[in-house]
Formats: sequence, structure tokens, C-alpha cells
Amino acid sequence: MKSIDAIRIRLKQLIKANGTNYNDLAHKSGVTASTIKTIFYCKTAKSTTVYTLSLICGGLGITVYDFFNDDIFKEVDDLE
Repeated sequence: MKSIDAIRIRLKQLIKANGTNYNDLAHKSGVTASTIKTIFYCKTAKSTTVYTLSLICGGLGITVYDFFNDDIFKEVDDLE
């Protein structure tokens, strides 16, 4: 699995768990809704940064550690 796909899956899980949506998350995190939608829908979203993810995590009320502390990231194989 590609890392961006794992990030998308994890974000979908967290958005659902928090009962929120892209626009609410954008408002809470200070990241534009278009940036969040790019992560989900753009095939070239490889430029998603840890900084952007940290802002999104803040909007979700979790740490970056909490975000990546999930078994989905054990399936990532494009980091070698």
C-alpha cells in the first residue's frame, strides 16, 4: 500500500469517528478545505507534509503520534 493511501484511510477513520466532515475539519485545523480534499481526491497528493498533517491532527484533537499509531501504516511499502 502507498503511504498516501494509508493516510487517506486513517483520515477517513478519524473524520468518521469524530462525527465531522471536510469543511468542519478545515475550519478546526486552519487548513483549507481544498487542501483536505486534495489529500483525498488528487492522485498527486504526494506532497502532503507532516506540517499539514499536524495541523489536521490538531483539528481532530489528536497528536501526530496518535495519527500514525495505527496498524494501517504497517502495510505501507513505498517508504523503502
